Amino acid sequence: MIKKLPVMRKLTLVKNFSLAKKFSWAKKLLCCFALIPSVVNAESTVYLSGDYLTNGSKYALQYGFSFMASPEMNFGYELEYAKYSDDVHSFGVNMKPTFPYGNFYIAPIGGLHYFNDNIDTAFVYGGEVGYTQGRMTFRVGYKEASEDFKYSDNIYVGAAINF
Repeated sequence: MIKKLPVMRKLTLVKNFSLAKKFSWAKKLLCCFALIPSVVNAESTVYLSGDYLTNGSKYALQYGFSFMASPEMNFGYELEYAKYSDDVHSFGVNMKPTFPYGNFYIAPIGGLHYFNDNIDTAFVYGGEVGYTQGRMTFRVGYKEASEDFKYSDNIYVGAAINF
C-alpha cells in the first residue's frame, strides 16, 4: 500500500526547498563580500600603457590596475582599445595575473573584446614578459583573437607608467 503524505507536509517540503535555494544564493553573496576586504585593503597599482603591434598592425592602449593576490601572484584587470588595421579595432576587458620574479614578471592574458567590421565579440588571449623599474614597465608579448581576420595575432612591444 502506498502511503500518501498529507498536503501540509508537501507544502512544507516545497517551502523548505525554496528557502534552501535562497540560502545558497546568500552563501554565494556572502563569499563574494568576504573577498572584498582583501581587494580593497590590497595595495593596488594603476597604470596607463601603450603597445606597438609589430605585424603591420597599428597599436593598443590600456588602462588597468593590479593588486597583490599572494606573495607569488598579482592579479589585475585592464580596459584595452586596439587598432588592428584602418578598418578593424576592438574595445574590451582583459584579466591579467602576473607572476613576479624580482623586477621581471610573466603574465598570461585573457579577455573579451567587441570588434567592429562585422566581427562582433571575440576572446583575446596571449602572454607577456615584462620588466618593472620604478614607475615604468617595459614588456614584450603575444596576443591573438579567437576570430579570424587580418592581423588577428600580434607580437607587441610596449611600455606602461605605473601610478
